[in-house]
Amino acid sequence: MEKTNNETLEKIIGEIGMLYPEFPRRVICDFAHVLKGNIKHISETREHRGDDPFDHQEKMIGFGTGFDWLHLVNFALLVNPVAIDPEHPLVTSGKVLLGNLEAGRIDKEQGIVVMVSASYRDSIQEKRHAKIKARDLAEYAFETLHEHVPKLFDGYQIKFLVGTMDVNTRLFEPLENGGEHPFLFPKIPMEYFEKNSIVEFIVDHNKKKSEEFTNPYQADLRKVYRGEYPTEIMALKCMDGRMNLPLITGVPMGIIQPMRNIGAKFSIGWKALFSEVRAWKEYSMSQPGRRCLLLTTYHYSDADKHLGCAGHDYDTDKARENAIQLANEIRYVFGQGENAFFNVAVIGVNTDDDSIVVHGRDGGILEMSKYVVKYEEELACN
Repeated sequence: MEKTNNETLEKIIGEIGMLYPEFPRRVICDFAHVLKGNIKHISETREHRGDDPFDHQEKMIGFGTGFDWLHLVNFALLVNPVAIDPEHPLVTSGKVLLGNLEAGRIDKEQGIVVMVSASYRDSIQEKRHAKIKARDLAEYAFETLHEHVPKLFDGYQIKFLVGTMDVNTRLFEPLENGGEHPFLFPKIPMEYFEKNSIVEFIVDHNKKKSEEFTNPYQADLRKVYRGEYPTEIMALKCMDGRMNLPLITGVPMGIIQPMRNIGAKFSIGWKALFSEVRAWKEYSMSQPGRRCLLLTTYHYSDADKHLGCAGHDYDTDKARENAIQLANEIRYVFGQGENAFFNVAVIGVNTDDDSIVVHGRDGGILEMSKYVVKYEEELACN
């Protein structure tokens, strides 16, 4: 079995090398390991999900940063405020949740939650800044949704959960609507901060994920993983919670740095996004032996196009072209070519079974689903 697994990995390495011959060997090998983890997940997804595709049932909007611990499929729409105008993805998210409420896909009595998070890493100054940022983002989200999706506030149970997330522990700390003056929310009535069952679930889920993340065993796993596969990975993804790369590849939480927007629509011309990517690159360069792999992504459904990406009007070709164009823009800004420190690849995810397809620059593709049959035959023989 181990020999066969090694053979599969070598084949994937070979195919990536043909799609991206300019990538350094180290980046190719690390990328191949991520993709190999997708094979097992595809098989398990096909077995447990069944033949009927699930419909959208999101009941939460996550706005801000620090949501990579929220590994729940079909639960939340996640938006990073890096666009020139983040109003559009917020409004779109609100309309999706309103549609879920009106169609009865989620419980009207249980309601929905708008969760706002600002992350910080080390210093007291960073944490204080994160608190102010979380407050400002929350008030922006409240005003935007109230203006453009007013029906969410008319008879539905909408609640706000606002706080900061410690990058080192993944622990989310809610801000109370009171206390020190900077953390008051003068634009949001107190009633919207009352807890409901979703808020209680989210806080409890976060505590469990933080405990898991800080567990010495998990910390060792990440340390060992980074030692064996040192390439830093960032993924520009759709706000759809089904685009969960750690889940569908088996990569430990904290390895893949996510950035999200509606339809994975980004522009490296946005100052906020450029600053995030540049800071990530500089951090990577400061680590011995590290290189960067940035993934531009899209998602689709073969079973039902309306389970694809609403951000591209369920048009897979548009979603794919967006990912390809974005990849080309990032290469133009950050460089490309043989042995480049910064490397960019395009991937798609079929959310029917979470299978990944990799797109090369010359039109070639690598479909991970083709390895599943062999994987299942190996299991049967063992």
